[in-house]
Amino acid sequence: MPTQNDFQLLPSQSGADCMSICLQNIRSFLISTHLHQTIAAHMCEEPTKPEMPDYYFDLGLTQDATRSEIKKAFHNLALLHHPDKKAPGESVDAVEFRQAREAYEVLTDNDEKDTYDDDYVWVQSDWIRYRRKLKDWEQYLEEERLRIEAEEQARRQAAEEHDRRQAALEAERRRKEEAKKNRQDPEDCETRRSNFAEWAFRQAERLKKEAIKQEEVDRQQQEFEGMDRRRKAAEAQEKKAEEQRRKVKEWMRPKEAQKEEDRRRQRSAERDQRRQARGYGPRSHGGLCPCAQCVYDHWVEAYKQEVAEAKRLSEEAAQRAREEMERKAKEHLEKQAATEKNRQEREKNRQEREKKAHERKQAAKARAAETKTQATAQKQREEQEKKARLRMANEHIHKQQHAYLSTLAESGQEVGTTDVVIDIGWIKKKGVAECLFCGNRINYFSFHCPEGGIVLKGALWRAIRASCSSVNTRLQSKILRK
Repeated sequence: MPTQNDFQLLPSQSGADCMSICLQNIRSFLISTHLHQTIAAHMCEEPTKPEMPDYYFDLGLTQDATRSEIKKAFHNLALLHHPDKKAPGESVDAVEFRQAREAYEVLTDNDEKDTYDDDYVWVQSDWIRYRRKLKDWEQYLEEERLRIEAEEQARRQAAEEHDRRQAALEAERRRKEEAKKNRQDPEDCETRRSNFAEWAFRQAERLKKEAIKQEEVDRQQQEFEGMDRRRKAAEAQEKKAEEQRRKVKEWMRPKEAQKEEDRRRQRSAERDQRRQARGYGPRSHGGLCPCAQCVYDHWVEAYKQEVAEAKRLSEEAAQRAREEMERKAKEHLEKQAATEKNRQEREKNRQEREKKAHERKQAAKARAAETKTQATAQKQREEQEKKARLRMANEHIHKQQHAYLSTLAESGQEVGTTDVVIDIGWIKKKGVAECLFCGNRINYFSFHCPEGGIVLKGALWRAIRASCSSVNTRLQSKILRK
């Protein structure tokens, strides 16, 4: 980086030399500190267009273009941007057509063209600076958009991570509460285990659905990022090709200008030669010709040269026109090929997306069918288990009744018609449960079979404990069948 000593002037240096050295030092300082990049990166306002249009740039020409080239360029742009040439439904603002027409009117008027050419150096520099600032502004907007999208994605991921942490903390808290309750009241362990298992199943289903949804969101994000990367790659390739074309054009411009200058000099020299050749005629000798044959020969030779020059110029113009038409046709074919290739790629991508979507739907249907099948199998197992427990409870009750009747028979007593209460050995437990006989909810206490673990509410318990007479036995069987 330049220091303060670099900007000091020597006494022996002149004013112009000192100014030149100062400007060079300031320029090197700005380049070394990248000040222009800092300004472009931190700008927040769109640049303003220059007041004076760049007519040569609007027509796609340089300042040394001839009148015929200006007319030809305007004709091509008029055919391209005329409102009558627009397809139905497209914008008919015709801004490009108005710009081309204004440029043509100014550049074909000799007085206005001379006035415009005097200031064109400043106009061109203003437009170059404007295009550079506009490019930096567009790049700044694109970077801001990407930054906002990245921040939004980060916030969304942080929120999802926070939700997952909260769900995990809530599950841990409930687990600890369940463990604490189980330690405080051992009799309710089975009920709490069943409730916790049901809650855990619901939590697992919810987390599974969230995972599927998150997977879908991630897939869509990946597809969007892939499309964005492909678009950026295509834009970068297009910019690179445009830069190469611009460099080739810049490289060819001095040579083309030199060739045009050589042709002009050659035409000027030939015109001077023809004029000098005509000077040997009668006019240079005051109407007297020293040799009529020589004058005639000179006139014929000059006429032949003019005809040959006109023919050569016509052939060159025709050749340039053919080359321009061939170039445009080639560019049109290349553009059509690129458009067709892009269309095929889009169609291929669409088919792939539809295929993946169909596969995801089929997988979701298969998972849903599998879940339904598992739920049905679980329900059937629960029904079978319930029937087995009911059967074991009935067998236990019948065993107790037969044991009571056997005891009466051994003691020689007779079975009377009065109600007799017997103890069938079921365990009484407090807590909320569900009766497996009638399916009702038990709020306070229930009776549990020691063999099958069946749960019975109090009303059915009192009916089962009735006497073992034939009438009451039928009543028992009837109740048990319910």
